Amino acid sequence: MKSIKILFLITLLTGSISVLAQGPPPAMAMPSNNNSKLIDELVNTSGLKDFFTAYCTSRIKFAGQTKNWSTAKINEKINSINFDEFKKVSVYNAYSSLNSDELTLLIEFFKSTRQRNVSQKFFLSDSMLLTNLNNYSERYLTD
Repeated sequence: MKSIKILFLITLLTGSISVLAQGPPPAMAMPSNNNSKLIDELVNTSGLKDFFTAYCTSRIKFAGQTKNWSTAKINEKINSINFDEFKKVSVYNAYSSLNSDELTLLIEFFKSTRQRNVSQKFFLSDSMLLTNLNNYSERYLTD
């Protein structure tokens, strides 16, 4: 019985040490300098900044209505929307897995849709970027 307790104690200590020995999570994926420029062009061409701003503005106005915020408070929150911060944290990460050819193809696609004067604006995304957009916009909804 005593040997089982000692074995259990050794196993517990060994397991604890191995858990504590794990390092921090890997760094966030970031694109190369050339791809960063292409992602910036994609953001401009696709209208992502406008979509981001409209999305956050819509959520702020809805929260303002439901929480009875003053017009001044709603406008203050709308004026504090910061796309550049979101772009650094989420957009570069989301598109970092694409190579320059894929980014160029997306840019050309959005340029072609703008030439056709498509009335409905849209952009291509993945679930990570949409989740980050939703989570990021939450910061504007607190009292």
